[in-house]
Amino acid sequence: MRKTISGLSASNISFVCLISSISIGILAICCGGISCNNIPVSSESDQSVMEILKSSLAYIKATHTDAAAFISDNISFTITGSSGNDIDGYTGATYKGDGWTVRVGHAIVPDYAYGIRAEYGKGKIVWVGTSKNRQLNEESYLKTD
Repeated sequence: MRKTISGLSASNISFVCLISSISIGILAICCGGISCNNIPVSSESDQSVMEILKSSLAYIKATHTDAAAFISDNISFTITGSSGNDIDGYTGATYKGDGWTVRVGHAIVPDYAYGIRAEYGKGKIVWVGTSKNRQLNEESYLKTD
C-alpha cells in the first residue's frame, strides 16, 4: 500500500514540489530586481508569501508608472503583524517598509487565493489584488494627490 497525503501519492507530491520550485525560480527571474530584505523566511509558506510580496510590487512598478517612483529595487520590509484578521478561518501578515504597508493573507480552505493590499503613504496609493497559482490579478488601483 502506498502512503498518501490528502489523496496524493508520494511520487505525485514530489512532482508538485519540483514544479513549485521551478515556478518560484521563474517568478524570481521575472520580477525584475525587487528584493525584500529583513524578513526571515523559515518555511515554504513564508517563501510563497515573500514571492507574492515581491511579484506584487514588481507588478505595481511595471503597470503603474505613477507608483514606480515610490518602489525602490532594494525595498526593505519588516513584518509588523500576523493574525487571523478577526475572521475565523483566515490568516495573514502585514509588512511595512519604505512608506509601504502590504497585507498578504488567505482563507484557510483548499485551493485558496492570497488577498493582497499594498498601500503607500497613508492612502496616497492603494493597490488591491489577488494571487492564485502564481498568477496576479489586479482588482483595483487608486492614486490620490
